[in-house]
Amino acid sequence: MKSWIAALLLALPLAAWAHGPTPQKAEETVEINAAPAAVWAKIKDFGAIASWQPALEKVAAEGGNGNGAKRTLTFKSGGVLEEELDDYSDAEMRYAYRMGRDMDIKALPVSSLNGRLEVTAGKDGKTVVTWKARFYRAFTGNEPPAGQDDATAVEGVTAYFRQGLDNLKQLVESGK
Repeated sequence: MKSWIAALLLALPLAAWAHGPTPQKAEETVEINAAPAAVWAKIKDFGAIASWQPALEKVAAEGGNGNGAKRTLTFKSGGVLEEELDDYSDAEMRYAYRMGRDMDIKALPVSSLNGRLEVTAGKDGKTVVTWKARFYRAFTGNEPPAGQDDATAVEGVTAYFRQGLDNLKQLVESGK
């Protein structure tokens, strides 16, 4: 057997082990007893997420709802994240965004995140809000320390989404 083939065969198991993190996903939905337009009116302003996401202390935003708009999220936990709007459709009641390069794991235990928030008509005059994301854990090496692994990333993003959607439901249904 040629030596380069033998070397390749020996390297394959190492290459498979050294792949680094894999993309993770989270998707949360909530059904709200209100018309889609009323729900969208509450969440459509990219820079006003702190008005319905209770994990946030404040948001500084620029660029409105135009592609490339930016917002800086300050979490009550002390973490800070920057996000940029990639796609926005008022007519389709949805937007997509991504987090900036400087991730703060005190805010969310991820190293990158692409998210999407959308409002659709449900059954019986109700509305369904879906918040989903694709992301990578905080530690991008092969053996993450506790709190920076895949499970922690999924738990953190899922909890953040769930908290926001549950609060949104309460706010809209109570007329606040």
